[in-house]
Amino acid sequence: MIDKNIVPGRVISNSRRQLVKALALTAASTSLPSFAQSRKLRKIRFGLPYVPQGSTLYPQVAQQTDIWRKRGLDVELFSHKGSFPALQSVASDKLDFAISQFPSLVLSVAKGLPLRGVAITSYTNGWAVGLRDDSPVRKPSDLSGRTVGRTLTTSDSIFLPEYLRRSGVDPESIKSVNFDNSTHAVINKLAEANSTVIGSSAPVYLSQGLKPRYLPYAAVGLETYGHTLVTKNSILESDPELVRNITEGLLEAIKIALTEPDRALNLFFKAAPEVKLSSTGPEFAKIGLGLYQHIGNSDAARQTGLGTADAKELKEYTELIVKFLGEPNTPVPPITQAFDFRFAGKTTLSSQQWAAATARAKPYATYY
Repeated sequence: MIDKNIVPGRVISNSRRQLVKALALTAASTSLPSFAQSRKLRKIRFGLPYVPQGSTLYPQVAQQTDIWRKRGLDVELFSHKGSFPALQSVASDKLDFAISQFPSLVLSVAKGLPLRGVAITSYTNGWAVGLRDDSPVRKPSDLSGRTVGRTLTTSDSIFLPEYLRRSGVDPESIKSVNFDNSTHAVINKLAEANSTVIGSSAPVYLSQGLKPRYLPYAAVGLETYGHTLVTKNSILESDPELVRNITEGLLEAIKIALTEPDRALNLFFKAAPEVKLSSTGPEFAKIGLGLYQHIGNSDAARQTGLGTADAKELKEYTELIVKFLGEPNTPVPPITQAFDFRFAGKTTLSSQQWAAATARAKPYATYY
């Protein structure tokens, strides 16, 4: 057995060994932030709506830097299969915070779950009809008579008939087919188009060297915010300082994603090394972050700081979600019941930083 106290070529005496240990401990303690020397980090459970991906990498960025730790928090991330399971976990005290799709939060609050959105983390949902670049479909009317893939439980699929009606197309004129993964169905030519989310499907195409095209729902006014940071009402009421620390920390991480994308990717791969096991994983993540340069950008974020929202849009989007996705006669929750942005807006980007993010987003902004 090797004695770890013996250095090849020389022997350290007991007294010297003790001195070395003491100096090492002193150096370690003085290199730590003051909070780590004086108190134990508080463990926080944070939910993600998907497996790790580049378009929502900001929680991993916050976790892998000292952003949350310097605030006394040890944040553990948990992936879920969708926003609703993550929100249910927050409501049932299995999680403290979660990232959720905006529509999922609105519907959950409308159904009575005691949840509150405390920051907007992306500003467009990216609902669209997805197409291969070689598709003859160029406008909504070209969809008539064609096979359109859908995953029936998703919000983009639920909004597809209304998109078609607003585009002057009879929803009954398309051949709707359900797929577990409708984007792969279009890529493999099992469907001619699909209802999809640009931020999720574009990386699938581009990481395989394929070019997608999209008919965005936003062209006919079907648009909402993308993602929001969520906590439980009781946490916001009883421990607002915790909500402040998580929110401000996450928004600092979003700034890194928007201004230092290479650093953000490296931190993401450190948090989710499994992404690099796939041959297309790193490129998939890079493309997702490129898309985030666009969906993380908005007038509200530029004018009033990261995480904030436009009051008029917030009201319109909330009403739209309840009207088309809620059960019949579901009342629209008051904005103050669903959202509280008191801790958003502190983190900002300079005009030069926004310009650089916009330039990086240019290859992807055309999809929207």
